[in-house]
Amino acid sequence: MGSKEKRLSYSIAFKIEVVNYAEKHGNQAAERRFGSPPTEKMIREWRKQRKDLIKADKSKNNFTFMCS
Repeated sequence: MGSKEKRLSYSIAFKIEVVNYAEKHGNQAAERRFGSPPTEKMIREWRKQRKDLIKADKSKNNFTFMCS
C-alpha cells in the first residue's frame, strides 16, 4: 500500500512571488528557482488565479480556489 503524502500549503505572498517570477522567466524557470514543489502545474494554476490571489486577504495563510 502507498504511503500517505503530506499536503503542502503555501502563503499568498509566496504564490504571488512565484507568479511574478514565472511571468518574467517562465513556469519551468520558476519551478527550478523555487523548488519542486511547487511544480510547473501548480504554478500554471496560480497564474490563472493571479487576480484572485492579489485581492485575497494577505493575512490568511493560504488561498483556496472554489469552483462553482
